Amino acid sequence: MALAGRQADEDWRLSPLGGAGAGEDLSRWRGRAAGRNVVLVLLESAGARYLEPYGASRDPMPNLSELARTSIIFDSAYAVYPESIKELFSVLCSRYPAMDTASEKYSWITTPSIAAVLRGSGYRTALFHSGGSCIWVCMT
Repeated sequence: MALAGRQADEDWRLSPLGGAGAGEDLSRWRGRAAGRNVVLVLLESAGARYLEPYGASRDPMPNLSELARTSIIFDSAYAVYPESIKELFSVLCSRYPAMDTASEKYSWITTPSIAAVLRGSGYRTALFHSGGSCIWVCMT
């Protein structure tokens, strides 16, 4: 699918793929996770069409599908940068990655991570990562 560029006066934050915009009301979810576990699953290079929660007939990840049955799934998440380590930083710390900065230098950033916010609310936090270089900055 080819995407056309945006006009200078268009909002760059809106997805060119359509879907819910920045004004979507998410208040119906407020308080729904109270007293429950929070598990954030990020998959790289896993096409949705191959996963059961998105209609696939064969299920390569049955444990993930089982978890999805009792979860809130956010379908409209988009990468802000095409590099895994910077994308992970963006998700965990709610900040845009510095495009021209080596990810090793992110340890200087003092933004509280989602783990720090959850820990401040009484949750125990952990990061499980299968890659060779794990971003630990936001988790400390």
